[in-house]
Amino acid sequence: MSDRQLTGNVSSGEDYDAVIVGASLAGCASAIMLAREGAHVALVEQRPEASAYKKICSHYIQSSALASLERLGLLEPMLSAGAVRSRVRLRTPWGWIEPPADSMVPSGVNLRRQILDPLIRRTAADTPGVELIVGHTVHELLRDGDAMRGVLARDTAGAELRLWAKLVVGADGRGSRVAKLAGVPSRTVRHGRVAYGGYFEGPAPAGAPDASFWLLDPDMAAAFPTDGGLTFYAAMPVKEHAGAFRDDPATAVVAMLEGVPDPPPVAASRLVQPAQGKLDMTNVAHAPTAPG
Repeated sequence: MSDRQLTGNVSSGEDYDAVIVGASLAGCASAIMLAREGAHVALVEQRPEASAYKKICSHYIQSSALASLERLGLLEPMLSAGAVRSRVRLRTPWGWIEPPADSMVPSGVNLRRQILDPLIRRTAADTPGVELIVGHTVHELLRDGDAMRGVLARDTAGAELRLWAKLVVGADGRGSRVAKLAGVPSRTVRHGRVAYGGYFEGPAPAGAPDASFWLLDPDMAAAFPTDGGLTFYAAMPVKEHAGAFRDDPATAVVAMLEGVPDPPPVAASRLVQPAQGKLDMTNVAHAPTAPG
């Protein structure tokens, strides 16, 4: 990355073919693909560190995304960074469903977002035609009549940056500020679970490197072997168990994983960073388009 890309030293009023708000996986992938087709792209990220990453995530990329990783040129760099290729095995109340050894479905990929996010952001910033602008939060959409024609962003000191473009892309997550500013219709659906997890160092779970899911009707749990010899253990019970996770997430995660049929070796493992998660996982779907 150049200093220009890291500091966001971009001339106010410069025109772009596209402004993408959010430099995480979706935003960076969009920027890479648009720039490869000749577009001039501003990629705007509110966090000031180019090494920032999403904290709460299972980090398992399913096989359906493998073709996209290859198109982006990310698969080999991810494997070089320690990514684990894995399939999925399911524990139901009637026993295990194991992936067939001769399956034609490619393996998924598991790599911590701590490694993946900076990797894809660096790939985007190094793509000709992409300018990465970090430390700027979008506060307003610039309009031409009803159509969106750019964004007004501010840094932490309050300095404004106007970025004009033919296309504005909101890749800023489930609580998208761009979607709210654009006024697109949204729909929320109640989610009846809580979800918590953490990285553990210790013996690999049975079936590793494949990921394991316990579908116990109604509760769920999972184990995701990943890079560095770590396993991400996740607990996803129905909300009536939320109190235990609110009070002591790490203890609740371990207790749930210890209580599943054919439990993984979580009790013999060590939590290497605080358990994290969400008590409210309401699903939010935004209409995908608005003028501009």
